[in-house]
Amino acid sequence: MTLPKRRGRPRTPTGLYAPHFQTDELQALEGTPEGLGEEINLLRVLIRRVFAQADANAQTLDEWTAALAALGAASNRLAALLRAQAELGQAAGDVAGALNAALAEVTKEIRP
Repeated sequence: MTLPKRRGRPRTPTGLYAPHFQTDELQALEGTPEGLGEEINLLRVLIRRVFAQADANAQTLDEWTAALAALGAASNRLAALLRAQAELGQAAGDVAGALNAALAEVTKEIRP
């Protein structure tokens, strides 16, 4: 499932973790969907940092194996957060749909 990109001015992450992001990391996160956004953005930045460190420093098979294990675990966590975000969005849509249906029913009863 692909989430739609936001229209208009790019969003700069703010909040709890934003002061710890570097300028290039903030630029890479522009336009990402909201929701569990702060946690998702933090995890994306950490994945990027781990990969950059591994790319710059890992030389042996053991070092690359450790880096891949860390990146794999982080990717699984990112996927779980993205699933949760999608489920929360779907649940909000279900609630909104139920409210609209209830309002439509009440409107029918009020009108002669």
